[in-house]
Amino acid sequence: MDAGRLEKVTLTHKEIFERYMYAGAISRNPEAVAAMFTEDGVYEAPLIPDGHRLPRRLTGRDAIRAA
Repeated sequence: MDAGRLEKVTLTHKEIFERYMYAGAISRNPEAVAAMFTEDGVYEAPLIPDGHRLPRRLTGRDAIRAA
């Protein structure tokens, strides 16, 4: 595989969710969460209440990692 190219994703929805839960809620590893997104990926959490420390929308891997 060439550097910088992505392989076809073969994970199920359940596997992706489990990885996300482990990276975020269990291990609280911002690098692992950010790695699940493309460089221009968007994280949206519309149920976050107004005034919460986290924004409802994060754009880009760097913003996701920093949140």
